[in-house]
Amino acid sequence: MNNNKGKGFSLIELMIAMLIGLFLVGSTMTLYLGSKKSYQEQQQFIMLEDAGRNALYELTDIIQHTGYRTADLFPITNYFITGAVTASSCNAAGVNATNTNIADTSIINTVADAASDSVGVVYFGDNTLNHDCSGATLPADCLLRTATDPMAAKIYNSFSIVTVAGVPELQCTGSLSPTATTLVKGVENIQLNYGIDQDMDGRVDNYMNAAMVTSETAWNQVINVQVAVLIRTIKKVKETAVAQSYALLDKKVDIAADRYHRAVFTTQIRLPNTQP
Repeated sequence: MNNNKGKGFSLIELMIAMLIGLFLVGSTMTLYLGSKKSYQEQQQFIMLEDAGRNALYELTDIIQHTGYRTADLFPITNYFITGAVTASSCNAAGVNATNTNIADTSIINTVADAASDSVGVVYFGDNTLNHDCSGATLPADCLLRTATDPMAAKIYNSFSIVTVAGVPELQCTGSLSPTATTLVKGVENIQLNYGIDQDMDGRVDNYMNAAMVTSETAWNQVINVQVAVLIRTIKKVKETAVAQSYALLDKKVDIAADRYHRAVFTTQIRLPNTQP
């Protein structure tokens, strides 16, 4: 006769089972947390790459039109924004929010060589090209050939880096929008060098930063723009804080110790409308 029939687990057996269960739960949690961290880090790297590509796309899309004179080749003397801008009325009705080429002159930035550069460019608007960097479009009565004052067909665009709620972002201020527009989040720094064609042979003779381009004549000799952007992850993903330095064209950017990942993206933008 089996005297053990119907007996339960002993206390020692229960304790061993509990320890094994705790071990399995702990291993599962460790694996889960590790997978979750790896996934979050991977997502941040994907966002980093996307932000870099998008920032260069947004800058190229507008800057490449610098000096556009339309099919009429209407003369334009200032390709880059180097000072205060003035709104022009599109028709004889007078200046108001719906028939001027600049919604708010105070928000348009100039070109500047700084810890993080800014850049501003100008082109004429017609039926082929009539939008600014915000996507806003010129009113029909402001287009070249339609506007009473041809200067009302000028479209102004400027780019700069602004930090909003702790997150750096690339913003544009277009002449047709009353507020700045966020283009890409995570853009921490932008540096630009300008290719000058001094002898007008269609080839760059020197690359200069904005501080080195000291005359309107020199600005109108720019035929190429080098761009470098420093992109930062939105979330902290490094295990430990690390200080790093990055080379952005002619400028060294030092970053204090933190846990963000960063990467530098570069491009060159040809300006076909400024070349002879």
